Amino acid sequence: LLYSNTTLFLTIPDYMVTSIAQNRSVAQSWLYTHVVPFYPRVKITTISVGNAFPDVYPNSVNDLLPAISNVHVSLRDLGIRNIKVSTSFSFVTALTSPFPPSNAQFQEPNGATLFGPLLQFLHDTNSSFLINLYPYNLYRLNPEIPLGIALFQEHPFNFRDDFTTGVRYRNLFDVMVDAVVSALAVAGYETVPIIVTETGWPSSSAAANEFDANLGYAEIYLKGLVKHLKSGMG
Repeated sequence: LLYSNTTLFLTIPDYMVTSIAQNRSVAQSWLYTHVVPFYPRVKITTISVGNAFPDVYPNSVNDLLPAISNVHVSLRDLGIRNIKVSTSFSFVTALTSPFPPSNAQFQEPNGATLFGPLLQFLHDTNSSFLINLYPYNLYRLNPEIPLGIALFQEHPFNFRDDFTTGVRYRNLFDVMVDAVVSALAVAGYETVPIIVTETGWPSSSAAANEFDANLGYAEIYLKGLVKHLKSGMG
């Protein structure tokens, strides 16, 4: 990746978040190992402090923002100002009422106030809100969602309308992205950019009743996603 045009997105493992929150030298040590030897010859653009951390360590949610802050300050101490710091969330646990998208709001973790202070930090540092979007998970939780919409299938009646905004949706991916947009607007941070950090479709499942988690549908989803993004309609 040296001197290439490929940008790099780094993730600090969830198990390190609490130690980074408690001691900035841990953040500095991680940066000296994973960033300093390569940057700026490698175009590192974003660091996610944890990935779906509130889901993995629900009792340590209050460590997340201090850890993000310590990584941010440590980058500044190194004179690095072009790498943004944020954290990635799981869509199904971060948002409530995702359809219609205009109803969506952020759902605070139990016993914590996370989103308000985090969004203020992202706004102040020109960073992005990072979200993992897996339409399969939302499809599984809502039996009324047609499989074709989740898989980018183009059929005449494959759509759902948001009657509040008047927007017609022909795929679940766009529904989920706009739900995040709406939640940011409700929180008062509509100018914070969004980056979809993960997406996909499960190619198999250990559960006997998850018939739609298969290699064929995974291929259809990925091809549909690429086609949709290339169309410029996403």
